[in-house]
Amino acid sequence: MSSYLDSFSGRNSWKRYLSSLAVVLGFLLIGGIAYGLSLIMAIQLDGDSYFDIELGRSIGLSPYIEFMLLNSVYLFWLLGLFISVRFIHKRPLRSLVTHRDHVQWGRVFWGFGVFLGIYLLLNVADLLIFQEGFKVNPGTSPSQFLLLFGLVLIFTPIQTTVEELFFRGFLAQWIGKGVRNPLLLSLIIALIFGSLHFANPEMSRSALFVGLEYLFAGFMLTYVAVKTGTAELSIGAHAANNIFLFLFFSDKQSVGGELPALFEAGEVNAGISLLWSVVLFGVFYWMSMRKYGGQE
Repeated sequence: MSSYLDSFSGRNSWKRYLSSLAVVLGFLLIGGIAYGLSLIMAIQLDGDSYFDIELGRSIGLSPYIEFMLLNSVYLFWLLGLFISVRFIHKRPLRSLVTHRDHVQWGRVFWGFGVFLGIYLLLNVADLLIFQEGFKVNPGTSPSQFLLLFGLVLIFTPIQTTVEELFFRGFLAQWIGKGVRNPLLLSLIIALIFGSLHFANPEMSRSALFVGLEYLFAGFMLTYVAVKTGTAELSIGAHAANNIFLFLFFSDKQSVGGELPALFEAGEVNAGISLLWSVVLFGVFYWMSMRKYGGQE
């Protein structure tokens, strides 16, 4: 089966990959500085908010503003990737996703819909079995949720797609030049992907179980991409995962913070959460392979 990991043109020496990584990291640095300056300015203009160094986030600032500012960093990341792939590797950005001459959006939306459907069913099962864990968020009004809905639909797919372009695309293609075993390649990408999420506030629940959940998610997203020959399903699944969390669960111990989601997350059992993730990605992988595993 043809694969996006090796069926692309351009110039792809190790020196060019190193140069591209330097460009991407440079744009990330610029984006981080822009985010920091914008956050300081927003806090000063607000007057009633401040930045808590221990928590690593602003207190009192509108969660909408912080959400938009934080996600703006991904635009810099995307620009760095585009410049690197287009001008250093001399190939189109879509080559990070597929070996074909166009992205098959049907695959992306299939991955999104199937992953979201499985996620919803598992959360219903979790509620029926444990009868706790989340409740309707009393602080969310219809107008607040509609604003959140619009912002999440705009910014979150950008955030998740950029991460997929970098981890399942750029890094997987680079490391895949020397590592041909799908399991080993997926494990390496998972270690990089997971470790960069270890600073997330969710880690305070359980460094072991939450850390393993990040690693497992990174592994399965990569493995699905490698086994199906494109990163399209992983792009859809990653977007579904984050959109679901931002819209449905307000959790102060998460990246979403105090966003006005539909439900408030209660006491989260990190071990059970890991178990549900194994089921979620396991079912998604099985369904993905049944539909796309043998296609060219």
